[in-house]
Amino acid sequence: MTAAHEDRIADALADIREAAWQLGPLLRNLHSRVIPEPIAAHRLVPLLERLPGIRTSELARGRGITLSTVSRQVDQLVQEGWVRAETDPDDQRAHRLYVTDAGLARLDHIRRELAGYCQGRLGPDGVAALTQAAAALRTAVDVLQRIEDAGDPPGVTGSREPQLTA
Repeated sequence: MTAAHEDRIADALADIREAAWQLGPLLRNLHSRVIPEPIAAHRLVPLLERLPGIRTSELARGRGITLSTVSRQVDQLVQEGWVRAETDPDDQRAHRLYVTDAGLARLDHIRRELAGYCQGRLGPDGVAALTQAAAALRTAVDVLQRIEDAGDPPGVTGSREPQLTA
């Protein structure tokens, strides 16, 4: 690999990191314009829709937040009727999480409200750009996940320098 290729990769990773850092607040602000009183727990519903049956502990680990925080958020969603928690048949202490029909209906409503809000402000070219950007971001996540899943090659620990063995 040439230095030019390494520079392109480093620049791409820096751009992705900066964009990801900026996306969180932008999306929260956008949601708050459409959903007057969002609660943190509501952000879990789209994840649970994509990952039916995920354990509470896996959800916490994947979100990078404490198990107690996720447990409180899940409890809120269960009380609202948006999520159901079923005892894991493999581990009676754990719970598998599923979005309910009411949760799916609320999620669909929110998505339609957001889409309508954005469409009225973007126009056709903006909608096309947003759609393309979302696809590119999804591809970037998939590529980075493959790198993460591959782990380090033998003799390498997070850098290109081989690990010395005695």
